[in-house]
Amino acid sequence: MDSGPSGRHRAPGPPSDDDDAVGKHVGVLRDLVRTHEERIAQLEMVLELAPVGIGLVEMDGCTGVTNGTLRKLLGYTAEEFAALPFSAYTHPDDVAENAHLFDQMTAGTLDQFEVEKRFVRKNGASLWAHVAASLVRDTDRSPAYVIGMVQDISTRKRLEAELHAAEMHYRLLVERTPAVVYIAEPGAAGRWGYVSPYMQRMLGFSPQEWMDDPGLWTRQLYPADRSPLPATHVRDAFVGARDSFVSATYRMHHRRGQVVWVRDDATLVVDDAGKVVLHGALVDITQEKEVEAQLGQRVLHDPLTGLMTREYFRIAVRQALQTTRSVGGEIAVLFIDLDEFKEVNDTYGHACGDELLAAVAEQLTACSPEGTWVARLGGDEFALLVVGPVGQALVTAEEVMRAVSGTSVNHFGSVVKVGLSVGVAVAEHSDTPAVLLRRADVAMYRAKTDGRGRVAVYEDAADGARM
Repeated sequence: MDSGPSGRHRAPGPPSDDDDAVGKHVGVLRDLVRTHEERIAQLEMVLELAPVGIGLVEMDGCTGVTNGTLRKLLGYTAEEFAALPFSAYTHPDDVAENAHLFDQMTAGTLDQFEVEKRFVRKNGASLWAHVAASLVRDTDRSPAYVIGMVQDISTRKRLEAELHAAEMHYRLLVERTPAVVYIAEPGAAGRWGYVSPYMQRMLGFSPQEWMDDPGLWTRQLYPADRSPLPATHVRDAFVGARDSFVSATYRMHHRRGQVVWVRDDATLVVDDAGKVVLHGALVDITQEKEVEAQLGQRVLHDPLTGLMTREYFRIAVRQALQTTRSVGGEIAVLFIDLDEFKEVNDTYGHACGDELLAAVAEQLTACSPEGTWVARLGGDEFALLVVGPVGQALVTAEEVMRAVSGTSVNHFGSVVKVGLSVGVAVAEHSDTPAVLLRRADVAMYRAKTDGRGRVAVYEDAADGARM
């Protein structure tokens, strides 16, 4: 207790204003300390629970402070991180680059860097990560430590690797495909965005030449296949159209001049920028067209004699019948069968028989009037379609008898000849090709029955019962 001037103790009185001020200051300081401690605890909690790995790396390369995410990512304890330099758990291939960047921070010449690197987890597995490092300086601006933030990008790296592998796979597939794969704008003057290397082999132009010159496609088109024929095809087909797929066949000139048949298949695609483009392929079908022509020739013409086949002859008869119904006129069919041809094959062999058939075909063609269709129906059967009056058909039949009867071949010194029988049927208004051929066939059999080597004309009364 305080004492007054007389030496006596002063009795306690009410608190002064100075005492109140001190108490308030102490309370404020206590609150500040408490708030600071709470914020530090909050920051520590944020650090520990952050979804990315965080570490404070000392200038010696060891990581004295780590959060749970970093420890979980790499599998090391806090004590192990504190004792190990980062190079100990960095992939050997990435150590040099990481050390170079860290050395610049140690020297104070670099404040921040970002790098993608591989870590080696404690179990030996690799982990791809994105690392963002920031240098913290002391009050005197000297390097103090580095804050490193580590984000696992292993999934992204795996997907990138798979995507790269897929791109390489499809690039090789496209480049090795025996066709020109392309991306182009619709329209004959549209630009070509991509052309695969097969263009060099198929048409003699490099992909770059083709892409640099949008008019090259039009100039190389075979003249007969240009507009307005369908070969303006794929290039123009999509202009204003809604179809998603178009296919066309046309011819193009190779750089050296030869003609190349091309099948052009394309799909309409809208790219990421909203632009309409064609994704397509040009396939060289020249060999297919040549085979097709050869097969067509075989279907339409007999390979031994070169005459029309039965199928082609039926088409000719059908067209002739339609013409007579439309504009009038007459037609007749001559059905020819060689007499005793089987004996030729049996005696001299089929090679001699084939030679004789070819000789007969040549004579039939030579003696037939202009406009007459001549066919080999099969075996030793032939037919003629004569357009004109009935009298013309009968004259032709007699000419055929004389020409073929005098036909022979020399087979190893033997003269081989053959006879023939001819049936003639004149078309009626309602006849079909099958009926007309059948009537001529019936007449031919009557010629054989009557003694062979003669001409017989179909007669309703005599031959109708045989139909």
